[in-house]
Amino acid sequence: MVVEYVALFKKKEDQYIVSFPDIPDPTTEGESLESAKLNAIECLKFSLSSEKKLPKSSEMDTLEGKYHQYILSLIQVEL
Repeated sequence: MVVEYVALFKKKEDQYIVSFPDIPDPTTEGESLESAKLNAIECLKFSLSSEKKLPKSSEMDTLEGKYHQYILSLIQVEL
């Protein structure tokens, strides 16, 4: 099963910090946006692998106004 969630990327000094608004605990980072996205895939997959019921995924357009200071990207993982 393939699922996708919105990831929030924020540049902080020399890193991109990644979080997921629909999943409160997992965060990751990367030195570049590309490495942060790769780390986000692994982080999301690991976080969801132990969930019995998956959290509802928000639509990106509903989050854009609230998180305008972030780079938003859809992250897909296969569980």
